[in-house]
Amino acid sequence: KVMPSILISTGLDLENVQQRLRVDNAGLTQHSTNNQQTKILIRRNALQRCIDSWIDIQVLYMPSITHFHVTGLSLSDEGTIDETTGCPKAKLDSIKAKDIPLFLPSSICNLTMCNAKLLKVEWSLRLMQANDALEECCSHIHLHHQLLHFKAQQICRQSLNTRAQKTIQAVEDRLILSHEKYCCARQALTHLSRQLDHVGWEHKLQPLRKSDLQQMGDLGGCTQGTVIMSWIWHVHGIPSDNGDRLQDSLCIEWCKTRARCNRWFEEIQLLLKEMWHILEFLDWQTKWWE
Repeated sequence: KVMPSILISTGLDLENVQQRLRVDNAGLTQHSTNNQQTKILIRRNALQRCIDSWIDIQVLYMPSITHFHVTGLSLSDEGTIDETTGCPKAKLDSIKAKDIPLFLPSSICNLTMCNAKLLKVEWSLRLMQANDALEECCSHIHLHHQLLHFKAQQICRQSLNTRAQKTIQAVEDRLILSHEKYCCARQALTHLSRQLDHVGWEHKLQPLRKSDLQQMGDLGGCTQGTVIMSWIWHVHGIPSDNGDRLQDSLCIEWCKTRARCNRWFEEIQLLLKEMWHILEFLDWQTKWWE
């Protein structure tokens, strides 16, 4: 017997596999080898079998879902690339496994009646998924920054630069997937919160834009006095891994901020002192003229 929690968690796993397969499939070019294309085809067929088995169980919990699968209702917008995350979208009217809509409760709760228990289960799982995806984003950003620093300091030969660039690109691809996972989870939470009347969660899980995916201390074209640290580093408990490195980064940023504050305070004191000297000089000049 498949429990509702297992049904929804398996659906979320299939959704993640679809996203990764779309990214890898988009990476294929006319110069891709037969081996690379065969691997994508094998993964697509395996995913198709998993989705077919999952839908058979899904129909038992959500009988009305049969109508959506038969009619082929598409829940994705037009376009090939998500402008927010840069991740490929599911193609409309496609029968490939990577594009098949799964019709989870959060995606159809506004179109038809759904079991309240399924909605609550998906709410709990989506909440954990969003926090995990945000943690993954922070870890990938930190790793990407460290790799760039290591590449600039330690690598000089062309062959080593090529390998390092491939490693950096792999980290960037994982960051795109984590960003897409967070956006999907937050969108699902938005739909579920309207049905379950949950409020307050959006203050912690804010909309995540590409501009928010930046390392602590990255000025991003701003000056030190106007730059604002991305909100993802203010979320409590993010990230839990690589805690020592994160704490070191936080300590460094705190020291830099404190040094800037002390320097500006000293500048203010010097400015006030200079203004006092000017007023005293003008007062002396007035007396001298008299």
